[in-house]
Amino acid sequence: MLNHRYEGLVVKTIKIGSKNFSPLEWTSISWFTGLILSAPILGIVSILLDYSHYQQLIAGAATGVGALFCLPAGFFRKSWIFPPYIAAIVAANTIVGAAHARHLGLMIRGFTGYTIPRKEFANRRSFSSWLSLYSTAAGCLGAAIMASFTYHMLSHSDHFTNLWVVSIFSGLTWGLGMVHIFSTNRATETYNDSESSSAPMTHVLSIFRYPQAAGSLAGVFVSSFTSMCIFGAGLLYALGYLCIKSENVLFLWLIYFMVPMLSLPLAHPLQQTMKLDAEKMQLLGFILSTLTSGFGFYYRSTNWNKSHLLFFGAVQGTATGLLHAFGRALWLDCSPAGKEGAFSVWFSWARALGACAGFAVATSLPGNPGRAFGVSFCAGLIGMVVLIFGNISSFRGAKAAGHVVRSGRSSPVHESSEDNMKSSITTEALHHGKVEV
Repeated sequence: MLNHRYEGLVVKTIKIGSKNFSPLEWTSISWFTGLILSAPILGIVSILLDYSHYQQLIAGAATGVGALFCLPAGFFRKSWIFPPYIAAIVAANTIVGAAHARHLGLMIRGFTGYTIPRKEFANRRSFSSWLSLYSTAAGCLGAAIMASFTYHMLSHSDHFTNLWVVSIFSGLTWGLGMVHIFSTNRATETYNDSESSSAPMTHVLSIFRYPQAAGSLAGVFVSSFTSMCIFGAGLLYALGYLCIKSENVLFLWLIYFMVPMLSLPLAHPLQQTMKLDAEKMQLLGFILSTLTSGFGFYYRSTNWNKSHLLFFGAVQGTATGLLHAFGRALWLDCSPAGKEGAFSVWFSWARALGACAGFAVATSLPGNPGRAFGVSFCAGLIGMVVLIFGNISSFRGAKAAGHVVRSGRSSPVHESSEDNMKSSITTEALHHGKVEV
C-alpha cells in the first residue's frame, strides 16, 4: 500500500497545459504562491502590529481565515483548487506566525523590562530560551497529533474524502487556536503610543539598519531549509527505497515529533549550565542536522535498519527543535522595542520561505535522495559559517537593539507603560501558563 502511495506522490499525474507535475511539485508551487501573496500583506501587518491596538484581532482573523479555507478541500475533485486553497492557508499561517512571534517578544520584554544592565542579561537569556523551548515542545505535541490522525486516514481508499476529513480536523484545530487568542488576556499597548501616531512607510525595512538581525535572518532561512529538506528526503527514502511497513511510518513520525518534547526542555538546563547563548545552541542544532544529512548521503545506497532510521529520526527531530527555538530566541534578542512587528514578519516569512525551498528541493529529486541529503549537508555547513563568521551574538544583538545598557539602571523612558505592559504580560505568562508556538 505504501509503495502505491509513494508512486501517487512522485508520478507526474497533474497536467496543466503542456506541463505535467507531480502532486508534490504542485504543492511546492502552491506553497510558493502563498508566500508571494502574503509578502505585501505582511508589510501592512507589520505597521498594524507596532502602531495600532488590533494585534489580537489580526492574529484571530488570520487564524479564522486559515480555518475557513481548510473546509472546502473535499468539495472540489479537481487539482486546480489546490493552489488557491494552499496559498490562502500559507498566507494565513505566515501572518499568524508573525503575530505570535511578536507576542512572544512582548512577553520577554514584559518580564525583563525595556532595558536591563549587562549583568542581568543572563536572566533575559534564560527566560527567553525557556519560553521558546517549551512553546516549541508544545507545537511538537500538536504535530504528533496531526501526524497520527493523518496516518489513520491513509487506510481509507477514497483519497478526496480522506483529504476532506483531515482538512476539517485541521480547520477545527485552527478554530481552537482562534478561541485561545480571543479568550486570553493579551496586552494591546504599543511602545510607539507616546512617540507618534503615524508609521513611516519604510517601517518594515527597518531590519536592515540592524546587521545582527539581518544576519540572524539568514540563519533562520538556512535552518528552516535544512530541516525541511532532510525531513522530506528522509521520508521519501523510507517510503520509496526502504519500503518500510506502514506502522513504521507512524513510528517514524511519532519519534520525530515526540522526542523533542523531552529533549528540548532538557536543553534549557544544559544551556544554563554551560552558559551558552542562543547562537551557540543554534549551532548545536546545525551540527546535529549535518550529522543526519551526512550519514544519509554517505549511506544513500544502503538499506537502513528500522532502528537506524528511528534513531536518526530522533536526532533530526531534536535538531529541528533546537534550530527553531533558539533561532527565534536569537531573533527576538535582536528586535528593538517598538519594532517587534516589523522584525517578526521577516522572521515568519523567511522561515516559511526556507521550509518551502527545502520541501521543493527534497521532493523534486525523489529518484535521488542522496542528492537532497547532500544539499542539506551543504546548507547546514553554510548555516554554521553564517553563525561563526558572521559575528552574530545574542548579547551584541540585544545591545544594538537597545535592550542592554551599560549603567545599572533601566531607562526611564516609558516607565508607566512598562509597568502596565509587564503586569499584563507577566500575568498571562505565569498565571495562565499559555504560550504560543
